[in-house]
Amino acid sequence: MTGIERQLEKARALFRSGDRRGATRLGRKLLLDAPSDPRVHHLLGELALESGQPSVARRHLERAVTGARDDVGIRVALGRAYNELAESSAAVAVLCDAVELDEEAASAWAELGLAMIAEAGEADLAG
Repeated sequence: MTGIERQLEKARALFRSGDRRGATRLGRKLLLDAPSDPRVHHLLGELALESGQPSVARRHLERAVTGARDDVGIRVALGRAYNELAESSAAVAVLCDAVELDEEAASAWAELGLAMIAEAGEADLAG
């Protein structure tokens, strides 16, 4: 396990224990050490989502997904950010990719359902 991996694990443990501030502080330090690491952006995106900052989450998760195209978890988190930003078409697209990568990913299907409902509501309002 590399130093970055150990620090990511520590940040995730802080996050799971409810210490979002500590996890965010460590995540930002990791971002300085590894600015292109998709795992760091994924962590910071998840933390931003949990802190009610979906636009910050979107920035990190869009960066993460470009570096880890096959990571279903990143796509689900990005779909959730899009859902929270009322960007349902973008959410549907990224979440369809997620369920194509893993047909058994329940969280991807759940977020996709929410995105499709929102997208249908937008279509009803438009016409």
